[in-house]
Amino acid sequence: MTQLDQYPRPPEMRDDDRSPWPTWPWILRTYPAHEEGGDRKFAVAVERFIGDESGQVRAVELREVRVHRDPETGRREVVPLSDTVEVLPADLILLAIGFAGVEQLPLLDSLGLTLTPKGTLSCGSDWQTETPGVFVCGDAHRGASLVVWAIAEGRSAAHAVDTYLTGASDLPAPVMPNLLPLAVV
Repeated sequence: MTQLDQYPRPPEMRDDDRSPWPTWPWILRTYPAHEEGGDRKFAVAVERFIGDESGQVRAVELREVRVHRDPETGRREVVPLSDTVEVLPADLILLAIGFAGVEQLPLLDSLGLTLTPKGTLSCGSDWQTETPGVFVCGDAHRGASLVVWAIAEGRSAAHAVDTYLTGASDLPAPVMPNLLPLAVV
């Protein structure tokens, strides 16, 4: 297992200049996955995923980066530091991303999607964005929130995608966009 992080390696001890009390300390944290032999790479960003002939992921391309925060907008900007690309073999990729807003990437433009003033993507009552066949849920729709909301919205969006593709769905749909849950899941 290799954990990737766009930010530089944090210090082992709290740096009072960078994260003074009572703010949450920016320090290197070790979790059981690291204790069991997991690796970490800091100051890298995923360039692209590489798959085999059957579409199974086989590797990920990484590029060394620096994260810059725009002083006017507060938005993060990931700046490549070189043209060198590292290829990391992979047979499974799990995305566990702390949410700092949807990034304005070329993919959004190519799909015809625009961000709301909150930096999220809006959708209709069927979880589709303004582009038919493109759905959104969780933090990308709601903004940073509780994981239970992301799970509930993910289930509801899966129901909507299933209905879109097959005409009907037996999947649970516990919430509607921008509404309270219909039932506890």
